[in-house]
Amino acid sequence: MFKRSHDHILPEMAKKKTSIYIDEELWNEWMHFVLDDSSYGSSRKASEALEDAMRCYLSQKKGKTI
Repeated sequence: MFKRSHDHILPEMAKKKTSIYIDEELWNEWMHFVLDDSSYGSSRKASEALEDAMRCYLSQKKGKTI
């Protein structure tokens, strides 16, 4: 499967299923954000949104822009 990224078509990376313990209020706030954001729009996109947020966070910490 392929994924479009910044006008390039890239092979989709393998996924890793994981479990985390997270503050319930934070998770509820996150889910409201995902549902309200027009680019995600459904709870099924929560993993995609979290992955995007993690990539953004790592890029910022490494001093790179997205």
